[in-house]
Amino acid sequence: MFRIAYRVLGHIEDAEEARQDTLVSLLANPNCWPLLQHHAAWVRRCTINSAISLYRRKSRRKATRLSDHTDEIEGSETADPHEVMDLRLALLQLDAETRALLSLRFDEGLTVREIGEAMGTAHTTIQSRLSRAIESLQSRLCSGEQHYA
Repeated sequence: MFRIAYRVLGHIEDAEEARQDTLVSLLANPNCWPLLQHHAAWVRRCTINSAISLYRRKSRRKATRLSDHTDEIEGSETADPHEVMDLRLALLQLDAETRALLSLRFDEGLTVREIGEAMGTAHTTIQSRLSRAIESLQSRLCSGEQHYA
């Protein structure tokens, strides 16, 4: 839940808040829980919804500054810090729903069908959105569209 929320929001504190909002919502409405075999997808969808909702609330209050994210960059010890920063900034330029889609695929390792189930969307639609998201990310990285604030 945290990882998905973090990819959507870009801030550790916001991801924690979205995760907490999701858990409170789930615990407050136990009668709304789906069948056991659908719990994982449903929890993912609830997390995405909470994160996007929080993102929209916060973006209305103030514009996000990309420089605020520099201390939260994740990367392996062998990754070039500049490449990690470029990727992070390019991701932040994508909309929240696209970041959630990429997180489910690459962070969570879900298949296109599992993502479709989690997002309540046909897997063919997910595949095309995923392809467009990857192309957009590659284009931003290749063109150097990242803007350091």
